[in-house]
Amino acid sequence: MFAKYMGEHAKRQRFIYEHNGGGRILFQQAGAEAFDATLSLILKLEKEGAFTIADPKLRTQALKYWLSDHQADDLLPDPGAHQAFKLDQLISKCPR
Repeated sequence: MFAKYMGEHAKRQRFIYEHNGGGRILFQQAGAEAFDATLSLILKLEKEGAFTIADPKLRTQALKYWLSDHQADDLLPDPGAHQAFKLDQLISKCPR
């Protein structure tokens, strides 16, 4: 069940990464996150009118996660499209 969750999470994050400009990766407890690409997706959807946050203070709060500094050890530089979210690298292989 855990492996299935991790695989599905990685696929979603890889899709977001590949279709929204790539960028830095944030390592989280639940797996890697397409950090910059997620912010790009949110801003694109907002610009397209998929949602609106009319109150500037609420908008700032909603985007705070992506606009605040995270620990330097947690944010990884853009690995490039051919390296990001490769499923075979997410789970360690057991030695024989």
